[in-house]
Amino acid sequence: MTPEDPAHRRTDEAACAEQLGASRRASPIADQPADGVAGPGAIRGERPRRGSRSRAKQFLARAALSLIAALLALGAAEGVVRCIKVPEPYVAHLFHSDGSLITRESLLASGGIQTIPAEQMPPEAGLGFTFAPHAGFLMKYPGLDRPWLDARQGVEVAINGAGVRDSADLGFEKPAGQRRIVCLGDSVTFGWGVPIEMVWTEIVEADLRRDMGDVRTINCGFCGTTMLDESYHGLKHRFCRFEPDVVVLTICLNDLFECNAGMLHTPPEHRSPSRLWNLLATWWQGGPTALPAGIDHGDALLRAEPSARRGRYWVGGGPQQALRGIRDWCKERNVAFVVVLWPFLQCLDDRYPFATVHRRVAELCAAEGIVMLDLLDAFRGQRDVDMWVAPNDAHGNPVAQRIASPAIARFLRTHAR
Repeated sequence: MTPEDPAHRRTDEAACAEQLGASRRASPIADQPADGVAGPGAIRGERPRRGSRSRAKQFLARAALSLIAALLALGAAEGVVRCIKVPEPYVAHLFHSDGSLITRESLLASGGIQTIPAEQMPPEAGLGFTFAPHAGFLMKYPGLDRPWLDARQGVEVAINGAGVRDSADLGFEKPAGQRRIVCLGDSVTFGWGVPIEMVWTEIVEADLRRDMGDVRTINCGFCGTTMLDESYHGLKHRFCRFEPDVVVLTICLNDLFECNAGMLHTPPEHRSPSRLWNLLATWWQGGPTALPAGIDHGDALLRAEPSARRGRYWVGGGPQQALRGIRDWCKERNVAFVVVLWPFLQCLDDRYPFATVHRRVAELCAAEGIVMLDLLDAFRGQRDVDMWVAPNDAHGNPVAQRIASPAIARFLRTHAR
């Protein structure tokens, strides 16, 4: 093959092209024009501007689609939450024996309650009335299915001839040899939402009678008494007629400060118009009854100013004065006096937010020479909602009554003989 041969020329051209390519790869500016405008052999590593813009547009488009998808998903979730029917609250309704709904006016008209003379009540009294002897009514939780409720989804409440809720129709005069324990308190002692035979006063009586003979507990809870000052005046003017050997004062935390949920103190409600947000916020804080961590809620509530009747609360000195008054009344008559402190049935684990309240009451009782039983330890570790009479009523149900009763019985055996 000669140099002029076409095949030879093609081989030389290929060799030249390969040489030129190697030169360009070795020199990053080999093909850059003198005016500095990027050409076919632009600086190695620089990406064409048109490709960069294209990728940015693709990223923004994908981000926009993701945002739209997230908003649609949140909107759908909000719609689902709004479509879920929220059950009606299980609120106890009170009915007369004829089936009519009870109001204060209807109870007064029927003779089911009677007013308490003003001189027998504290200056800032709450109820101002008590049950009449032999009154009765049905405490009903419509729609609630609980094993202790009867076929009408309720609890029959009978007031005995002495005007208190007790299984026995006791007279005021005490039989010889009988030892009487008068139990003061509010709706927890009364046994709100619980049949009388399942209330702690009845369980403790049966326990004590096994080895202490003729012992009778007398349930004076909620008989014109919702706060400690009313319990003190009730003892002085009415319950003293039972001739007690022992007085047990049950204290619940809502006797000491103003709380926002009856038998609980819960976080402020979330006011967002989004039900989904409210649901997620409740879950995040640990449930509907969990209070924010890092705050001494007990101390804050004890110091908080109530909306009214300041003198009835701890901050106004009412509970402290009532405790001293009952102690002095009992001491003058050689009657044993003890205090039983019930916790809020709320967050009964290491998160329990009201330990400061228990400590303050214990310190006061110790300083005043009053023997006290704190039931918090008895309830530690229990699931709070399992202790409630209804999902939105945190009065102690029969499970809670059974948990408290042995501790109270042991306490009374030691300090009230």
